[in-house]
Amino acid sequence: MSAISRVTSAVALLFCVAAFAHSQEMKEATGSVSGRITVKGEPLPGVTVVLMPSENRYQPQQFPSMKTKTDEEGRYRLTGLVAGQYMISAFAPTLVAPSDTLSQMVARQVNITDGEEIEGVDFDLIQGGVITGRVTDAQGRSLINQQVTLYQIGKQNRKRPIHLPSYYMFQTDDRGIYRLYGIPPGRYAVSVGEDLESNNVRMGGGRGIYQRTFHPDVTDESLARTIEIASGGEAEGVDISVGRPAKTHTASGRVIYVDTGKPVLNAICGYGPLSPDGKRVQGYGLGYRTDFEGNMRMEGLVPGRYAAFCRVEGQSDYYSEPTLFEVRDEDISGLEIKLHRGSSLSGVVVIEGTDDPAILARLQRLQISVSIQTSDLSAPTGDLLRIQSDGSFHLSGLNPGKARFFPSSYLPDQKGFHLVRVEHEGTDQSAGIEVKAGETVSGVRVVMMYGNARIRGQVKVEGDSPPATIRYRILFQRLDEPRQPSYNRAIETDDRGRFLIDGLIPGEYELTVHALSPVPMRPVMQNVTVNGNEDAEVTLTVNLSARGRDGQR
Repeated sequence: MSAISRVTSAVALLFCVAAFAHSQEMKEATGSVSGRITVKGEPLPGVTVVLMPSENRYQPQQFPSMKTKTDEEGRYRLTGLVAGQYMISAFAPTLVAPSDTLSQMVARQVNITDGEEIEGVDFDLIQGGVITGRVTDAQGRSLINQQVTLYQIGKQNRKRPIHLPSYYMFQTDDRGIYRLYGIPPGRYAVSVGEDLESNNVRMGGGRGIYQRTFHPDVTDESLARTIEIASGGEAEGVDISVGRPAKTHTASGRVIYVDTGKPVLNAICGYGPLSPDGKRVQGYGLGYRTDFEGNMRMEGLVPGRYAAFCRVEGQSDYYSEPTLFEVRDEDISGLEIKLHRGSSLSGVVVIEGTDDPAILARLQRLQISVSIQTSDLSAPTGDLLRIQSDGSFHLSGLNPGKARFFPSSYLPDQKGFHLVRVEHEGTDQSAGIEVKAGETVSGVRVVMMYGNARIRGQVKVEGDSPPATIRYRILFQRLDEPRQPSYNRAIETDDRGRFLIDGLIPGEYELTVHALSPVPMRPVMQNVTVNGNEDAEVTLTVNLSARGRDGQR
């Protein structure tokens, strides 16, 4: 039984089943996965089993899935599958896998090759535990709709928040009672309220904000009581009494266009806490509208330093200058947020190396974001290219800085598309295009390529025998392609150590292997060359006897 990887919404797993079937029909779909679900060896009938592409662990609503149910013997079978990487999940909210310690739904990685029939993807589950209690205020009154946080306690007593299948179980009911179920065996802590010294952004008001309080009624995390949960066990009376609500403040002001002095109507405003050095915004939120006189009011602020900003929805010629302010022990008024006329960026997106009408027709559906990077403190920036049928695009209202282009890798229509370079005036500007204040930059050429080559791989282990639950993450990067964030270029092996990287264009790729389990090993790197639309085979050998980077076994 493998270590568990869960997704964030059980509902999303059941989304777009018909679309999944349609996408499978467009390719040769001859693979299958089958197995059995049991509880302590006894069959578990009627359990929903969901199969989805592995990509949707980040955006499950964007990817279709297919499902089935176990029969009277607890057996399931999913057929008509194309080669690829999938997560297969058993939706049984009160049950967990014996090794499940982190997340929200019993799941396993499965990598399928063309025509492969994978059997024995079994789940032998155990009953999860329960933690329940009541949340009250300083006067002993029940607190309704308060958010409860569950922490898993790991090594060095580290506490990590975890999630369970139903979001609603983390809310107290009309009696102030919460009940968390389907908890894997382990050590836990429970809290309610917020860490008021964190960088949380509180949108929509400040009523009922309480200092984070752990069971049993302590605000010091180190004094939180450890709750031991066994399979099927229930910890009752895990009550929490919070102090008085924290005092919060408002910040109000006006939003204007600098060039005209006129108010900005029905714009959306927000704020974010400043970093200790005051040079950047640490997270932000938008949600406050200006009225017909350009006035705005933000609520729920605790003492600290902030930057306020505003955005005009839709295509706008203006960008926001951040307005700095500090909240101490009173409300703030008289803020003025200024919108400046920005620069513009225009050009064309092209797909090189193909004249296939079906591929070219996907041009308008590509999602490419543009981020403006600056060394100065600025309001959050970034926008998606609105690509026209001829490939042209136009962005306006940009603040000065370096414009960089990033393609999305999560959406189905993005599969196989790679950004290979960005050109301006005949030179490669993939590292970013400088955009000056008020400048009109035209003639930008964003060059994409499409590929459907694949790397089929196997991780082979030498030295110490690996644990039964070990899996590996494979980072991959085309050597002559602009560097992308690692989460855009990472896949995981299944329990057999197999992996499949598809949608590749020709070139040399660098593969790096990391163990997902806490097993000391040096990262293994190997280059692989992919030619045309062919498959490349590779074996990556890791030695678990080798010392890790910290020099420990």
